[in-house]
Amino acid sequence: MHLVALDLAKESITKAKELQPDCFNDSSNISECGAKEKVLAYLDFANKLIEEAKQNFSICDVTKNHTKIVLLHEKPKDCSEVMENGNNKSGVYTIWPSHGEFHFKQLTVYCDMDTDGGG
Repeated sequence: MHLVALDLAKESITKAKELQPDCFNDSSNISECGAKEKVLAYLDFANKLIEEAKQNFSICDVTKNHTKIVLLHEKPKDCSEVMENGNNKSGVYTIWPSHGEFHFKQLTVYCDMDTDGGG
């Protein structure tokens, strides 16, 4: 799920780059062209960071001949956090909502991990 989130971030950056207005090198548009180049440089840098994160990302610590699962959310507050923890099958899970009358109280819920990307 984490790598999917990074891929979505890269896709969003690509779309943001495509939405940048065209820049023409005429004297009335110089500052606008400079601003666009700066934005594109930031977006390229963000893409580079995402690629590095993808290469270095690991959800398992394989040491001493055992695998330890590293959870992002010790007490997931909703089904999306359950999914981020690597649970991608629909089913019953325990969450700890952070709002409303269930504020940080344990709650058993059914999480649909298939519809609209799950979570």
